[in-house]
Amino acid sequence: MEDPNVPQQPQQPQAPQYAPQQPQYQQPQYQQPQYQYQYQIAPRQVNGMGIAGFVLALVGAVFFWCPILDAIVSLLAVIFSGFGMRKEPKGLAIAGLVIGLIALVVGVIITIVAITAVDKGIDYINYGRYNF
Repeated sequence: MEDPNVPQQPQQPQAPQYAPQQPQYQQPQYQQPQYQYQYQIAPRQVNGMGIAGFVLALVGAVFFWCPILDAIVSLLAVIFSGFGMRKEPKGLAIAGLVIGLIALVVGVIITIVAITAVDKGIDYINYGRYNF
């Protein structure tokens, strides 16, 4: 109930109704394409004969002072490394061949010197002089 003596407040005009606002333009979100790389890893090649020749050559080089053992082991190293040269990779086979040949030559020289020394020692013991 409104009292006629109380002045009424003027009615405020209503705000005009506007159409709903369109959403603001947003740049589309670009994503890099997802690539799946498939790497093919080649199996490592192993040269068993080359490795065996290399190991035997190292053993022959260490035991160069033992004449017969050095000659046998170094000869086996040269044989295994020679067979290893037919397959890839050749790196250890080449190294085994070189070291084996050097150890074989040194072993043969030491064997010859040792046999000569023993022979001369026996001559000295038996005859009291060196026989040349």
